[in-house]
Amino acid sequence: MPLYLVRWPTLVASLVQADDEEELLDLLDQEADPGGCTFEIYEGPLWIDFQIPFTIGSINPEGPPPADTSELTVEATPDFDGELNTEMVRVSAPSCDFAADMLSEVLRGAFPGLALYLEELDLDPELDPELDPEPDTTNAAHEGLSAALREDLAPMVRYLRAQSELATRDDFEANLMKDMGVTTMLPSMRRGILHALKETPALDAD
Repeated sequence: MPLYLVRWPTLVASLVQADDEEELLDLLDQEADPGGCTFEIYEGPLWIDFQIPFTIGSINPEGPPPADTSELTVEATPDFDGELNTEMVRVSAPSCDFAADMLSEVLRGAFPGLALYLEELDLDPELDPELDPEPDTTNAAHEGLSAALREDLAPMVRYLRAQSELATRDDFEANLMKDMGVTTMLPSMRRGILHALKETPALDAD
């Protein structure tokens, strides 16, 4: 089952596993309109950590190592809001070379403008505003960053155009997409139409 790198029209990217592109579109519809997304198969490195918001301690930290779990303590972290559900799981990437390679690969695939800008910073560190350069260099760095991010907003422009074009249409598919809140005909929608047509009794020839 392939893993897809999905770029939403905003500055958000996702890694989603699906059998094929049709299933991917149906899955993305659970979150938002997949009509504004671009995607490609991701075959790069993958390392994601899942952590629950609790810390581990010992009832006798100065003594010997715990011999049983009853000698351990578990306390919520300060940022835990008390809600016990799956959303309390924290998702992050570890600080290791393999995870850094993953983030670089995702960045290049989803945000090529920003990735190129960061490469330019590596070639010319004086452009980095965090190094406290001269004011004009700082402005140039911020302008370069803004330009890179605007370049990565091309999917947003395409999505807004698709919304505008859909609003001018009044055909069956367009009205269905408007009702479903999407800008593309999803595979599940087409399957639903075909199923409805099969279930509809044929009109009497008389």
